[in-house]
Amino acid sequence: MKSESDILADKLNKDQSFQDTLTTIHKLLTQENKIALIKYVEEIHNADLAEIIQNLDDDNRSKFILSIKDSFDPEILTYLNDSLRDDVIEKIDIKKLASDVSELDVDDAVDVVEDLEESDQETFLSSIPDSERKLIEEGLNYPEDSAGRLMQRKFVAIDNSWNVGNTIDYLRKEIENLPQDFYEVYLIDKANIVTGIVALGRLMSSHRKVQLDKIQNKETRLINVFTDQEEVAYQFNKYAMVSAPVVDQQNKIIGSITVDDVVGVIEEEREEDILK
Repeated sequence: MKSESDILADKLNKDQSFQDTLTTIHKLLTQENKIALIKYVEEIHNADLAEIIQNLDDDNRSKFILSIKDSFDPEILTYLNDSLRDDVIEKIDIKKLASDVSELDVDDAVDVVEDLEESDQETFLSSIPDSERKLIEEGLNYPEDSAGRLMQRKFVAIDNSWNVGNTIDYLRKEIENLPQDFYEVYLIDKANIVTGIVALGRLMSSHRKVQLDKIQNKETRLINVFTDQEEVAYQFNKYAMVSAPVVDQQNKIIGSITVDDVVGVIEEEREEDILK
């Protein structure tokens, strides 16, 4: 376990590294070296790019966005606060932004679209495939602070009568259609009602002939699509959940929330508590 001095040293090193990055970007902006700037930021994580944008003054922020707008990854927007997000969006071509929306999870795409002006929303939604537009429009129909705005539409739901072998074979066959990250598989009946949850690690370490209901979690915790996001975060924290199925008013599964989705809510709560 690291000592307090080691932790402080790590923080100072990270702070220095960030300052070095910021200094380099200032230099490239001053030199108006757009090619070198684009090449330099290619290796920087989107979360770090968002922090850079937040730490630039208004003039340099505008120059920076305009310099990288042709290669701008919309994921950067998901790490910005609302006011900065609006400012950045104003400087980016809406159709270009829409063309890259498939790179985002639906909940992040909804966050981006809801901040657009009505005319820009129409331009954005008319520029994306019908399937993606439908999911985003559905997301926008849920209350702003509800689980419906947080949930992912891609999840792994398995027939509750299957065994481990059936499931592993299915996952291998459907690899192109699986979520990028998932931690659990949901067991459902023929009416799409969740009957259990199986941890991915337990699934992969069990014999092929074992029935899924024999290795499911002891508790099956569901999140209603209209549940407040703060309550969702509270449940994740209280029960140490890594994911949860989201269900509609008929208790049918329609999505999934992972701990990664909840992190932002917890951070917002922490910032609100500091400001009180």
